Amino acid sequence: MTVEKKVEELRYLYGAVSTKTLPNGTILVRIKEVQLPSGCAPSKTDFLIEFPQNQDVPSKRYVKENITLPNGKTPRNFTPTQVDGEPWYEFSFNFPWNSQTDPMYQYVESALQRFAKTE
Repeated sequence: MTVEKKVEELRYLYGAVSTKTLPNGTILVRIKEVQLPSGCAPSKTDFLIEFPQNQDVPSKRYVKENITLPNGKTPRNFTPTQVDGEPWYEFSFNFPWNSQTDPMYQYVESALQRFAKTE
């Protein structure tokens, strides 16, 4: 499935989704105000997905806000960074997702479950 089709799917489910292609061909997909797991602060944040040039599999993911987990702590491996001149927080979390068969919303929701885990 192409990045464009994946973006269409995300727009259908989340509404406010925008894209930007960087000069190096990387495509940024921004979803406005996704719901974080219960107990997180804030309860919503923007979510950014990075697709490298000519690839339909995301390489990185970011949230806009500095998130506090339900136990009051900051997540591990949660790194402030700049993406296209804007501050974001990059995070890592491994979860099963097959780019050929699984819907794109499953990628987003699975990634967000990282913030339900206390450390």
